[in-house]
Amino acid sequence: MTQKTENPLKIQTTCGYRDIRKNIRKKSLYMEHPIMARTSYASQKSRLEKEKAKIEKQLQSLQAKQRKPIITSIVRSMRDYGITPEEIAAAFSPRASSRNTDGARKPTSASASKRTVPAKYRHPETQAEWTGRGRAPLWVVEAEAAGTPREVFLIEKVAADATAD
Repeated sequence: MTQKTENPLKIQTTCGYRDIRKNIRKKSLYMEHPIMARTSYASQKSRLEKEKAKIEKQLQSLQAKQRKPIITSIVRSMRDYGITPEEIAAAFSPRASSRNTDGARKPTSASASKRTVPAKYRHPETQAEWTGRGRAPLWVVEAEAAGTPREVFLIEKVAADATAD
């Protein structure tokens, strides 16, 4: 059974069930079986690595294109305001002062102002030290449970007892 269909261009085409089956058979002979078409791990990996390298190269070129106008803008602003590269380097250096240009102190974050705290308590026998911050160490907890006050372990107290002996 052949069906004649009419298309908008008024061209007659025939499309029958047998024709479709023939075309499918012909194409299937040239198509590889899905199991046979599998590629090895190594070839897939190398193909993907090549694609990755290509994409990374494209990304780098895109970043370079984006950076050029920004650098031009920065240089133009530096010229307009009379800023020298040395001033920029000084602003980025770690030794840059923590003061603004007007002399006011810059606010510092908690992580930037982290410093070591001197020990406040010392165990007289083991010389273990504790700053007095955070959870008390086991030797302080045990001493307090035994009835010894925490002030006995103060470093000034320990130093005074050591010189008195």
